[in-house]
Amino acid sequence: MLKQALHDNWSVRAVGDLSEVPASLRGVSVPAEVPGCVHTDLMRAGKIPDPYRDFNEFEVRWIGRTDWEYRTTFDADAKLFEHERIDLVCDGLDTVAKIELNGVELAQTFNMHRGYRFPLRREGEAPAGPS
Repeated sequence: MLKQALHDNWSVRAVGDLSEVPASLRGVSVPAEVPGCVHTDLMRAGKIPDPYRDFNEFEVRWIGRTDWEYRTTFDADAKLFEHERIDLVCDGLDTVAKIELNGVELAQTFNMHRGYRFPLRREGEAPAGPS
């Protein structure tokens, strides 16, 4: 078994209805940590105040009503393609999530209290190299 971690080079940005998103964050991607949380990513980038201080929780409540896109790019280890099965494993996702790889939707999830395994190649499929 070969594993390739995908924890690096993530960014996050608000998507969808941006009516409650401050103008300074519309169309802006900020560096993100995965695993992580949009609140801590935005705090780290200096975009929001600490929601646990004073009444800041009310000032940033729009975050929970906003859709967020986490994105990264990576080069797959060529040795992965020598294996009969390739899975994308997510130990934790937000409650509602859509997972895409290279523009192809792999799944939609509705439960954050579990892990997920998405087959990228099923057993018996011909091994193919990266495209």
